[in-house]
Amino acid sequence: MIRHLLGDELVEAYAGPDQGVQNVKASEWEPFIRTMPHSEYPSASACLCEGFARQVENFLGNDKIEPALQFPPGPPPAGLNASLEFASWSEISQVCGDSRVWSGMHFAGAVPAGAELCGGEDMAKSIHDSFERLKAGDESAAVFKSDVGELMDVVWNSCRL
Repeated sequence: MIRHLLGDELVEAYAGPDQGVQNVKASEWEPFIRTMPHSEYPSASACLCEGFARQVENFLGNDKIEPALQFPPGPPPAGLNASLEFASWSEISQVCGDSRVWSGMHFAGAVPAGAELCGGEDMAKSIHDSFERLKAGDESAAVFKSDVGELMDVVWNSCRL
């Protein structure tokens, strides 16, 4: 949209690693993070995060992670020394969805909408039942064979019914 609306107008944008912010022609601007070929709202990532969390909770019988999952700091950007700890699958789902907002991939309202789309008990039971059928050798339980986009179409259409 930026390239088409602003044409040859100069825009200030992130130019890439070790290049910082520079003025570039809008017609030559490229996003640093790839733009996904689907809508921003609702967040498909938040949908998958919440569906996963609810299915694991359903499978384990509770939302707790004991002992808590701990991720020590990795090689961070300069000045950042962050570690993560999760004591529940709900926390993982929340941070997973929020990370989409933090990275600029979604506006804040898209995350709870995506989580709501896939977070119900019916969805968790459906996922669990599909896993059980697959474990038993029933390949017809596979929701998709090759493309995650097909899965999101199935999820979206089944949740709208």
